[in-house]
Amino acid sequence: MKTAARYATCLAAVATFFLAGCAKPDPAAQSGAAAAGSTAAPARFALVFENDWLAVPEQGGFFQALETGLYAAAGLDVTFRHGGPYDRTPQNVAVGKAQIGLGGSDEIMLAVDKEFPLVIIAPIMQHHPYGLISYASHPVKTLEDLRGRTVTAFAGATWIPILKQKSGIDFGIAPLTTSIAGFMADPTQMAIEQIFVTNEPYFARKKGADIHVLRLGDTGWDPYRVIFTTREFAAKHPDVVRRFVAASRQGWLGYLKGDASAADKRIQEKNPAMTPDYIDFVRRTLNETLMVEGQSGQGQMFLDLAKLDADLAILRGAGLVKRPFTAADLATTEFLPAP
Repeated sequence: MKTAARYATCLAAVATFFLAGCAKPDPAAQSGAAAAGSTAAPARFALVFENDWLAVPEQGGFFQALETGLYAAAGLDVTFRHGGPYDRTPQNVAVGKAQIGLGGSDEIMLAVDKEFPLVIIAPIMQHHPYGLISYASHPVKTLEDLRGRTVTAFAGATWIPILKQKSGIDFGIAPLTTSIAGFMADPTQMAIEQIFVTNEPYFARKKGADIHVLRLGDTGWDPYRVIFTTREFAAKHPDVVRRFVAASRQGWLGYLKGDASAADKRIQEKNPAMTPDYIDFVRRTLNETLMVEGQSGQGQMFLDLAKLDADLAILRGAGLVKRPFTAADLATTEFLPAP
């Protein structure tokens, strides 16, 4: 199951991985063009899309696009590559193991700071599902409630130094695992854990815990969830990127608002731990929080370069980004469908 540990692991990996050189995708291998003079219909363009975790409903829109034929109708033969707790999606895209990847915009900022040749092509979630779970008996409702306490989190997560600097509040960090078993076993009910709001609250409540959830975006640090590629791939295959983005957008609309049974079936086939009630919880949470659609004035796949510049300034202020690049170097709106 997807947890905050996975994404924080990716951030740390980006910060420590040294990229000696990027393997270039083979255009001939990727091309779907028919041979010269052939009368056969051209093959679909084949590409690999790397999700940053196991098959889960938080990737549902992509499965919807795959299972309902949206990618095929767009002339794309898309293969999903699923990561895990120690997978490195930005690196894998950078070296050509996948052509398009999924991750946090803060993750890509750290990668670009390390000179990875990546570019954000679309935001999938307007709000990142980072959160903090605590017991209702000792809730964390504001940053002040963290003072002097310990949070089970990944030490490399960007939100830790950012919120400490912003609030002037100090709190301890304990190592995060991929399970909330430690949180559930705490007899003092003082435990606080970094989570995804689409995940751990379901399991905690199912086990009878009376919990409080604080979405970290409500404290002022709210990166996008994005899809990205290399600058080389985007330059060589702009129409392919545009078609992938458009089909993914339609997939997310269908997954959140329409019949998602085919996508859900495939998710369960790939990951039997995904139960129907958990999948329903995720979809309901995504809809209720407007995580994909965004607030008024935003909308699905709304990309604000000014927000990215502001987020970059925050990362620089926390000492996490060193190089002088801007949102225009990090992301493009070229491939976004018309609102």
